[in-house]
Amino acid sequence: LIDILLAYCYEVCATEGENNVESPWNIRKLSSTLCWLETFTSISEVLTSFGRRVLCYPLYRHFSLVIRALNDTIMILKLGKSAVLKCLLDIHKIFRENDPAYILNDLYITDYCIWIQKAK
Repeated sequence: LIDILLAYCYEVCATEGENNVESPWNIRKLSSTLCWLETFTSISEVLTSFGRRVLCYPLYRHFSLVIRALNDTIMILKLGKSAVLKCLLDIHKIFRENDPAYILNDLYITDYCIWIQKAK
């Protein structure tokens, strides 16, 4: 979940909240979970993977964007599950409107939306 939120925060920062045709691709490529179904065992693995992917794949490659996405993700997590759910629903909408990405809603995003609502 963390790397999905990191990828989403990067996309919001890079596009200033205005989704474009590259938004689904960016979120998919920056999240190892969505890109190649990676499972992580520690937060340091998540951060290392995300940092490397930001510096390799997207149009805007800068370490300050990694830090900004990390700070935004921390803020979202501090705001609680309603903020996380809002981000997940926005990702769901972005993927729903993109032909190759819609399947990720069935594999991950919908289940995360249901889980976050039931989490205590």
